[in-house]
Amino acid sequence: MVYRSIVVGLLGALVLLVAARPRAPSVLVATPVVAAPSDDAAVVDVSRRAAGDDPMPLLGLRPGERVAAVDGVAADSIALAGRWARTFPGEYLDIEVTGGGVASARRILVLVHP
Repeated sequence: MVYRSIVVGLLGALVLLVAARPRAPSVLVATPVVAAPSDDAAVVDVSRRAAGDDPMPLLGLRPGERVAAVDGVAADSIALAGRWARTFPGEYLDIEVTGGGVASARRILVLVHP
């Protein structure tokens, strides 16, 4: 009888541990995040190894879009490359792009990885 009580207790503890285990966070590479119907933002994780000196090909720009601002300061793709060179892994770049047949600008938040 004591043996059965111990086994049932251990099985119950095992079920509780499995039910309470933490879930692994999902990894997002490029997922659009819409804050309001007029806003169109994207969050992009970019590796320095994949991008090299130019992150532009990895940003997912639509045809006709161009860089209008970086971190709230008017800029172009050349200024973006300079800011990219000064950005450390773990930091964000806040890029605003315009054009592409869209009346309003959209934002791309870039998380820099090593």
